[in-house]
Amino acid sequence: MLVTGAVKQQSQVTVDQLDQMPLHNVEVEFHNDQGTEHHTDVGVPLTQLIPSSALATHDKKHDLLSFAILGVGADGYQAAVSYGEISPDFGNKDVLIAVTEDGKPLNRPRLVVPGDVKGGRYVINLVELHVSRLAPA
Repeated sequence: MLVTGAVKQQSQVTVDQLDQMPLHNVEVEFHNDQGTEHHTDVGVPLTQLIPSSALATHDKKHDLLSFAILGVGADGYQAAVSYGEISPDFGNKDVLIAVTEDGKPLNRPRLVVPGDVKGGRYVINLVELHVSRLAPA
């Protein structure tokens, strides 16, 4: 999985590298066309993988609130989370890059956004995390 965009250093992270990082468990529930799904996901918190110190910030008050991370799946599916949502200093939402679900290893990492009513921001077969600085048009 690539980490690209408005970061100080772009990188590639393998599943083996994710497995070596401290892992966190989350219980998730979301609704889809078939009903309600319940899962236990295990993975690396997104803020651990992309800490605020990795962002290409400017010397402005709370500049990290101007960033978003776009998860991109192998099929081109995309979904974004704002950095303010996940930052421990602000939203502190426990967004994960999951490596297992319900005790089974995933073939590729998955972006998991606990608390979302629908699973629309869950990006399977994650191939890239693209960090963007948001700015008015």
